[in-house]
Amino acid sequence: GVKSLPPGYSISIATDEPVRAVKPTPFWTPQRSPVGGTLEPHNKRPMKSSPAENVRDLLEEAVASHLVADVPVGVFLSSGLDSTAIAALASHAQAGIHTFTVAFPDIEFSEAEKARQTAARLGTQHSELTLSGAEMVARLDEAITAFDQPSMDGVNTYFVSWAARQAGLKVALSGLGSDELFGGYGSFRASMMARRATWVGHFLPPPLRPFVANALRATSSQSSTDRMRKLAASLADPDSLPHEYLFTRLLFTPQAIAANGASHADFDETQQWWQWLAQAAEQARTMDAFTGVSWMELRSYLLNTLLRDTDAMSMRNSLEVRVPFLHSPLVEYVLSLPESAKRSGTHPKSLLVTALGDLLPRDLVAQRKRTFTFPWERWLRGSLGERVAAGLNDWSPELAPMIGADFARNVWEDFQRGRTTWSRPWSLYVLNEWVKRNLRDTAGHFADAPRPAVAAASPGPLN
Repeated sequence: GVKSLPPGYSISIATDEPVRAVKPTPFWTPQRSPVGGTLEPHNKRPMKSSPAENVRDLLEEAVASHLVADVPVGVFLSSGLDSTAIAALASHAQAGIHTFTVAFPDIEFSEAEKARQTAARLGTQHSELTLSGAEMVARLDEAITAFDQPSMDGVNTYFVSWAARQAGLKVALSGLGSDELFGGYGSFRASMMARRATWVGHFLPPPLRPFVANALRATSSQSSTDRMRKLAASLADPDSLPHEYLFTRLLFTPQAIAANGASHADFDETQQWWQWLAQAAEQARTMDAFTGVSWMELRSYLLNTLLRDTDAMSMRNSLEVRVPFLHSPLVEYVLSLPESAKRSGTHPKSLLVTALGDLLPRDLVAQRKRTFTFPWERWLRGSLGERVAAGLNDWSPELAPMIGADFARNVWEDFQRGRTTWSRPWSLYVLNEWVKRNLRDTAGHFADAPRPAVAAASPGPLN
């Protein structure tokens, strides 16, 4: 019965009243931000004529404020645009900035070399820690045990935070929030595809939808099976989720879960998580298409996965992580801009690139977007795969009423045959391991606890 307080909400508890009678109330909503036309007092500042100039000023302010600390501050540095932007701004604002990178010895591409070049150009104090697949497997139990809630991405954050502490960092800046604000994710494009599919679904008579959806799935290649599965789901039942964006982030569609043992009650409108997503979707519909997806990213994947994992796993390793891109004045200003100001030029995140162009190397701006993640695909086809297969064969009885063991094994087989991405069997493995560790009482029986949510976010849209 424990619930988290949503972001932008406050709660007041009277000492003479029962706690369960308390209702959270919002102190920040898009209607109170520039999106809704009302600037908060602290955001009333002189603005320049160019959005890029304003973004530059707000980012410089954000990074400078996040550098205030009584210990050395570091920056998580990958080969990507966001972390490079933060490192460049930080090194201009303050001398002696530390940068830190995690490297992987057993994959062809590593962030490490480009990060070294960036650190040398910026003159930062650079550290690097190499994490092999064998070391990750050896410490996997430690990472999963650290979870307060199950998460497929949390293992990444656990090891990055652990490695940063090994390098001596106590405070680190992260580039989280940039993709959501400036349109770096493929979900901005994929949501348009899902919108068209839901439009077709609404246009078709309900009895005809399954046949068209099945035909769409049948035309997919092996490499696009998951993408077509999501588009087919949005066409077959366009009202099954509050917003078309959500189809691009799902690991498993509601139809897939329902077909494998979950009751429809797991997805009905009485669920609080559903109400939260429905509220975010309603707010997104008052915005242009680009900003609507940005808002949904901020209120779902960033909130439920990235920020939650970063907060919990960094604290588990006695590390404080700060996120300058989520500085309130910057977020409010970028959300207030029209789509034309954010979707222009030939590069993703064109507004950010224009704002920081003089700080970013040209080859970095021109490169294909890379999402920092561990080499799970390779590891799952090696020794980690043996462990995951064994874990999925030891299925928790608590999960069985919602997700059957056969479903989990079928997902694993699909991965082995190249019919789905690594994220699906991995998410089921982590969920199962978390349940076995946390939903049993001291006598070894399962506690009478709420069932975990089944709608999980994937690391990439329409994959």
